[in-house]
Amino acid sequence: MMVPYYEADGIVIYHGDSRELMPMLSADSLISDPVWPDCEHIFPGIDAKAVLASVLSVANVRRIAIQIGCASDVRFLSVVPERFPFLRAWWLEYACPSYQGRILNTGDLAYVFGEPPPPVQGAMVLPGKKTATRTTADDWRAISQRRRQRVGKERGAVPLVTHPTPRRLEHVAWLVKWFGGSSVVDPFVGSGTTLLAAKRCGISAIGIDIDERYCEEAAQRLNQRELFRPEAVS
Repeated sequence: MMVPYYEADGIVIYHGDSRELMPMLSADSLISDPVWPDCEHIFPGIDAKAVLASVLSVANVRRIAIQIGCASDVRFLSVVPERFPFLRAWWLEYACPSYQGRILNTGDLAYVFGEPPPPVQGAMVLPGKKTATRTTADDWRAISQRRRQRVGKERGAVPLVTHPTPRRLEHVAWLVKWFGGSSVVDPFVGSGTTLLAAKRCGISAIGIDIDERYCEEAAQRLNQRELFRPEAVS
């Protein structure tokens, strides 16, 4: 029996191995930032390509959106099953780039496979780029400041994300808006950015992580109401 680590407002987190849990789950879309092949120094001992292949082979979804860095080897996406035809690539730009050695890190890429979302008024043509003007640290500093103003400096402070590879909420919310459908699953949920994006978009979502530390971090982030301001995801 699968027991949720966290469950509230249509969002569920499971602590466990996605290769074992995914066959028991289903959703419209899988939207995730899996372990990249060039991240062995961050997640040692993990065969990123083999893990992704195992998870995608049992994914009960209509479409898949995988986010990777601009300096990551896209060939590891060759493990996406053939039943998910390639749809398009999406440029996820940073307004403020950073450096990785000699590489100017100007953003990430999302590769989408499977059924296209149905056309609806205002979303007939699938765009190709989203620019994030805020970082994860920006969001959390703003939250921490508002909480301190409300409850005082001595309690209620919100810690910054400790996961080593958090994604930009603006980027993930954009992917969820366009490709999420009615439900999303993230088998590598990490600090919970996909779940935050789904909650902001009013879509049910399931996240899985093998590391309990990040399940807890994701749960704490989901409980911060300041993240869910009423502005539209645009």
